[in-house]
Amino acid sequence: MALPIFGSAQQWVIDLKGEMPCSRLTCCIAKDDGDIVAVGYCGESIEKRNPMFARISSDGDYQIHVVGDSLFGFHNQGLGFNGITRLSNGNYITTFRIPVSESDAVEFGVVVFDDDFEIVSSRLYVADTIAEDVYGIHLLLDDDGTVVLCGSYEYTVILSNGFGQTFLRPFFYRFDEWGDSLSCRYVKRIPSEPGYSLEHFECNQIKRDPMSDGYIIFGNGTSSTGSVQYMNHNSVLFYDRDFYSRDTQFCPADENMKALFEAMNSDTWLSDDRMLVYGETLYTSGPPGERWRLMLADISLDGTVNRYDRFYSIPDTSVNVQGRSWMSMVNDTTIYGSYYIYKDFKGPFDTRPGVCLFTKDMEILAVRTMSSAFIGCYPSDLVSLPDGSCVLLCARLGVSPYHYDAVVVKFSREDLNPIPCSVKDIPHDKLQALAFPNPTRGELNIDISGLPNDTENRVSITDMQGMVRMSRIIRGNGNLLTIDASSLEAGTYIYSVSDTEKELLKGKFVKE
Repeated sequence: MALPIFGSAQQWVIDLKGEMPCSRLTCCIAKDDGDIVAVGYCGESIEKRNPMFARISSDGDYQIHVVGDSLFGFHNQGLGFNGITRLSNGNYITTFRIPVSESDAVEFGVVVFDDDFEIVSSRLYVADTIAEDVYGIHLLLDDDGTVVLCGSYEYTVILSNGFGQTFLRPFFYRFDEWGDSLSCRYVKRIPSEPGYSLEHFECNQIKRDPMSDGYIIFGNGTSSTGSVQYMNHNSVLFYDRDFYSRDTQFCPADENMKALFEAMNSDTWLSDDRMLVYGETLYTSGPPGERWRLMLADISLDGTVNRYDRFYSIPDTSVNVQGRSWMSMVNDTTIYGSYYIYKDFKGPFDTRPGVCLFTKDMEILAVRTMSSAFIGCYPSDLVSLPDGSCVLLCARLGVSPYHYDAVVVKFSREDLNPIPCSVKDIPHDKLQALAFPNPTRGELNIDISGLPNDTENRVSITDMQGMVRMSRIIRGNGNLLTIDASSLEAGTYIYSVSDTEKELLKGKFVKE
């Protein structure tokens, strides 16, 4: 089913509502040939759910395979695949959790399958007896060909006053290529553990640590620190190969933020000890009527925030944007991040997904929210393809909390209509005004003759809803900044030029 994406050219859209209603693709992986392998589930309720595989080719053709009762018999009801990585031998491994109501114990499974969706092996595991549920499972293919699993498990501690306190802590498994467990650890909360104060932990991502023979976990949660009982923290946790904690670093926020990120993800190393991180701020207590949401940050593995850029400000406080923490890198100049907007959750259909395009230098080339045809959708995963394009998995909310329809969108870098800009010298008598022509149908020229040469400044274009549509670093000397605004929709916009400390120029222009 073809749908408009951004009001511009598009690659293709797959909408499974008609063919496979009540379906959801939760995560995917890209192959070297450009095909996508995705996993998820279909079924009208949490009790009537079956695992589902999908293969999607680069031209939009797709195959769907639903797993029947052959997997685990009666346990098959209520299952949905989540988390996927490719093994060294070319097969795939994915996981699922058994609904707690299905058994007296918390169970989760591991399935290995091949390119034909034939199940090579399947294993069922019972969680640690202390675990009351498991969440947020992420997989990593290790250098030795084994697969590391990291997630969160829930347990309750009875306090001296007789009341219980619930905690979320990390748990780990290592699997071989058959899904057999080689080792596991459920991390208990003990005072000698680094990061002991982190009471509630949620895993956003697991990566290899380039500085040691271990792992880095991006997480967030709450802790009791000093006089503040519950503070949200973004944490970078370090574990060795035996899943014992070596260190925990927190990423501090400024005074306007509850947390630097509510969820964060990285696909980009800036050096062995620095990463470009994408996600969302929790919220700010800044000027009335102003909210910042999407964020890029340059962070060091010791928790130091070297630089950050909050690039989505909403004057309407009823409108929110969440980063969903998914990021996918093609190269230094083409990195994608997904997000969705919503308006105070007034109904199940008020969400709308979007994609932003940025560079390794934190230049924001484009931010685009998808058209009204995608109302009710929010992202499930994001992956880039070898040709520089990107595929976004979406779930469209249905009539109940367990009713979804899977939507898959492919778009190219050009589909986002990145806005070019350049600096050049022209005779001063040709400088007609601060910004000209205004209104414009294409190029907008801005007089920057008053700015010092040999400096690096940033130019931004923001729409009247507060979304930064472009944020670029100006390079080169000259007195005229030219922006190609032809891809912008008709309307009024704000342009600004800033250095590292303050805003130097600001004005409005109209795009016809």
